[in-house]
Amino acid sequence: MRMLGDQIATAGYSIVGVQEGRSKKETTYKCDNWLVFAAPASNGQARVQCWANLGIPFSGKDCFNVSDFIATVVQPRLLIIACRRPGCNVYIIVAHVPTASGPGGLDAVNAFWSEASQALAKRGPDGHPIMLLCDANAAVGSRTSPNIGPANAERENEQGERFHEFRVAHDIAIPSTFKPAPVGYAWTWRSPDGATTHITDFVGISLAWLHCAHSAAVDIGVDLSTQRGITYQSS
Repeated sequence: MRMLGDQIATAGYSIVGVQEGRSKKETTYKCDNWLVFAAPASNGQARVQCWANLGIPFSGKDCFNVSDFIATVVQPRLLIIACRRPGCNVYIIVAHVPTASGPGGLDAVNAFWSEASQALAKRGPDGHPIMLLCDANAAVGSRTSPNIGPANAERENEQGERFHEFRVAHDIAIPSTFKPAPVGYAWTWRSPDGATTHITDFVGISLAWLHCAHSAAVDIGVDLSTQRGITYQSS
């Protein structure tokens, strides 16, 4: 983890969602300047994590503190972290959605988004914004709305339809679909032979924040030792 953490810190990321972590149990710990919330494994898979960088100023102000974060939902595929720092009151959602080709099929996908919606409903009517860091295992873009634009579009599939419904229900926009990424920096998954690429990982923010989004793309400069890049969003 330390090698990856050093690379991500050097790149200047403040909040990171990890969809395939290695923790076997629910835990919260510090590693260098990172505060890590780790969900437990489910059958050895789907261990999501949220990393908060305590070592760099956020939005040009003071650094985050450990006390700024509270885990409100901890599940193998879903983390919801409440950040309660003055000037940065936000719910951070890290999600790893089941694939429609996996156990349970599309029913498992529908159940995941229903459970995520129920979990968000419990956060109360405080109106704090949402940050979504998600491996959606879905294709979107051919059907646009205020929540998703036409940039970097793929044909929306059934998983994408359910993802779209979730975003509309919770006023979440995907900035990368409104701002075309540089050529070669849009895909988030590539087949081992390099012949096929897809966009299945997304950073989402509350719709009211969309006008603040500065850039969105995929950072392939961080060595993940996988066929993926880091999807990032800056404001």
